[in-house]
Amino acid sequence: MKLNRTKIFILFLQLILIGIWNPIYSNSLISNKLKDSTKTYCFEGELKVGKISPTSPRFAPSGTLYSLLFSFGEINHNSENQWARFHNFPITGITLGFTNLGNPDVYGYECKLIPYVEYCIGKKWSYRPSVKVGLGFSYTTQYYRTNPSNIALGSPINWAFELTFRQNILTTPYGIFRLGVGYVHSSDGHTQLPNMGINGLVTTISFMHFQQSNTYSYKNKWKKPEKENEIYYFLQFNPILGIHELGGPLGPVGGPKRGVYGSNFMGGLVLNRGFKFYVGFGYRYYDHFNYVYQHDQHPDIEKYNSGVAFASNFYILNGLELMYGHFGFTFEGGLNLYKPFYKTYCDLYSPENPTKYILKKYLNSRIGIKIYRYNINKGPKFNYFIGAHVNANLGQADFTEFSIGILRNFIP
Repeated sequence: MKLNRTKIFILFLQLILIGIWNPIYSNSLISNKLKDSTKTYCFEGELKVGKISPTSPRFAPSGTLYSLLFSFGEINHNSENQWARFHNFPITGITLGFTNLGNPDVYGYECKLIPYVEYCIGKKWSYRPSVKVGLGFSYTTQYYRTNPSNIALGSPINWAFELTFRQNILTTPYGIFRLGVGYVHSSDGHTQLPNMGINGLVTTISFMHFQQSNTYSYKNKWKKPEKENEIYYFLQFNPILGIHELGGPLGPVGGPKRGVYGSNFMGGLVLNRGFKFYVGFGYRYYDHFNYVYQHDQHPDIEKYNSGVAFASNFYILNGLELMYGHFGFTFEGGLNLYKPFYKTYCDLYSPENPTKYILKKYLNSRIGIKIYRYNINKGPKFNYFIGAHVNANLGQADFTEFSIGILRNFIP
């Protein structure tokens, strides 16, 4: 029987990927966990090819972007798992990646570590489209202070975000081949200027191999039992500690980093232990703007009696959180009730047209990740978390924040 080139390529790629993965989960320290018959794991190799989309005419030219990524995930198919059932039994896991950003002399190479969740559009993984979302961190070998031609990244440590849409095109006894398109982003959250960020559009090809399981097959439809929705309420308090440099997206560069200190208090509801909605209020104090009050000259500064009053920010907030056991992805928006320093900031560092000025002065946003002490499925009365978020004026990064928090759950 003759094999055409496509079949030979597919067979060759399968052998390579299985040859890489089999030693990992058969002989490694985590082999006992992987052999747990109640869990199903998947391993994926992926190639992304694309192009950086410049956000400024000052961007240095770049060629083709290449990424090689390996993902390890768990298929959360247990129908008794409340958050998994709510999210339609997604894959959750970790992606490791290496990227050539298209111009190594200027943009360097990027290594990334990204927690992710992937949703299947349908009731089985074979021959179905999916959406993969990840938010994590990356390290780049070139940034502004190593090469001033790189105005995209001011720091070697950055936030990394990926969004990918994929279609399963070929199901084999060893796994699934997939094609897709996606968006990638890296930026340092205004911790070190300049911070224009890297944005790229990519195409992707991947092969996902499933661990053998007695309780699950990726070729079969999963059953989602009908159960009543569970709703309970919670209160949350979390202090925050942020850091940033003073300036607009392009600078001035090389200035000192100073802190942003504050706290948020909020309350809301949790639906089926997989979705959280809340409202609240918060306070922030910016060290940089106290310094501006003490040392700069501006008509607005004279209206305030102290640097603390000038550097303070009060706001109300609302948000949602997608929860996956010990982890959560947070998305927030808010309305600034008091932010006196923003006009001075725009006049000195980041002039805006009237419409953008109003929107950025009054609307804030926040996106990030959390790690909880206790699995949400266990329904703890009190839970604790650590988190990392990037805060923005509308969509323009303001500072990167690290936080701790405590929740009081009111579960019937």
